[in-house]
Amino acid sequence: MLSEFLEAREENRQRLFIIRTRFDSYHPEITTKESTPLDEASEERLYYEAIQRHKRDQTASYHEMLREIAAPLLPLGTTKEEQAKREELIQRLESIPVFFVSALAHEVFEGRWNVTRKQKIRLSEQFNDDLDQTGIPVLREYLNRIAEEYLAQNYYDDLEHRLEKEVDRVVQHFQRERRTLEAELAGAGDSVRALVGNVQQNVVPWIQSEVSQQTHEFRAEAAHGVQEVRSRLSQILALSERRLQDKTEKWVSYAWNSLKATARKGGSHTTCHGNHIDINQDICSVLVDDLILAWSCYRDYLIHKRIDSITDDFVAQLRERLLQVAAQIHDPQAASAVEGIIRHLQSLGHTQRLALLRQVDAKIKELESIRQPAYEFVQQAMQGTYLRVSLECGTGCQSRMRAHMVKGFNENLPRIREYIRQKVEGAASELFDHCSDALENFGESATRKISESLTQVYEVAKLQDRTLIERRVRVLEGAVACLPAPSPD
Repeated sequence: MLSEFLEAREENRQRLFIIRTRFDSYHPEITTKESTPLDEASEERLYYEAIQRHKRDQTASYHEMLREIAAPLLPLGTTKEEQAKREELIQRLESIPVFFVSALAHEVFEGRWNVTRKQKIRLSEQFNDDLDQTGIPVLREYLNRIAEEYLAQNYYDDLEHRLEKEVDRVVQHFQRERRTLEAELAGAGDSVRALVGNVQQNVVPWIQSEVSQQTHEFRAEAAHGVQEVRSRLSQILALSERRLQDKTEKWVSYAWNSLKATARKGGSHTTCHGNHIDINQDICSVLVDDLILAWSCYRDYLIHKRIDSITDDFVAQLRERLLQVAAQIHDPQAASAVEGIIRHLQSLGHTQRLALLRQVDAKIKELESIRQPAYEFVQQAMQGTYLRVSLECGTGCQSRMRAHMVKGFNENLPRIREYIRQKVEGAASELFDHCSDALENFGESATRKISESLTQVYEVAKLQDRTLIERRVRVLEGAVACLPAPSPD
């Protein structure tokens, strides 16, 4: 979980927090030497200061523990890029909140739990009969805030925004058709048809060439990024021998009972002294962790941010070109129709952009972690070795356990290396191909939808029957009146 927390993008990262339960069991002892004899409140003040100090010390201790666990997952910091990434990941760990709670005190103060008179007095002294000091209300508020943020950012706001855009498109369609018909009634149909022809001749071909050029540039950048990831992978696999040897030396130093428990639990075990052993992670830390920086840079910058920039720039340029074409129409009777057409075409471009970014985000989320599948494969590949180690017993079992562990690892290493190589190259190539195809589809879809919209406008502008036009205008006015006005872009 900690590795996924560090590796995930900001918007997809889990929300981790630490709960220190049964805080009512901590009672600082204040000596008479520390308190002021003439100050009756000094002992109480020192008592609460000691509690707050204990919370700060415990929080620092937890964060230090997390840094030690995550140390193999952090970049070494040999370059500026690695140093910046390392500092960012450390800040993520430092931001994990710690909550000190006493469910017992909370339930006693709420009257839902009975304790002895002596316990109740002690709880009252420690928490001052204050529900907030039990930590439960603060924790509840934090969890509610997380839930609200998740629903707002990932569900309610997104759903509301998408519904608004769908309704906006319907309203804009009706308004565009109504204004086009009104322009025809006012004798400005030629100006509207001229605008449609100009957009079809100049803007639509530009869409195809612009997206094609941007896709070509993206392919070149992303392909170079894929090559960098592959190069990083080759270097790591070539330089990993010594580090892997260090890992095997560490495994054979474990006591027989720790080694047996680790094997029985699939390669991961925490000893009674609090030392965490994870053989699967030891292997991944050599073969995968150094790749995370290259992979995350490729995923976040070369893919996500670059496509975001391309599509954002495209929508801005589309708007500018449409406004330039509209500026050539000087007929005041056609102004309203032209404005509606331009607004609708801009909305189509923006809608296509959002659809593309959703596709890219879904693919990135699917391929977000290369560490997790690598860890699972290592655990599966070593399962036979773990089984042999866990079944050893009797005289000399410690020596045989160590021999099984080293031999099994050496036998499985080529298969693990090959899997990681294929997984990393496959993930980078798959993301590259998917995003390249998505960009091409974006250009084709935007061109098709804008062309279809222009064709509809042109067909409406060709109507000659005045009675039919007036009847359709009244129907469209009624439809627009029943729907909310489009939201400003």
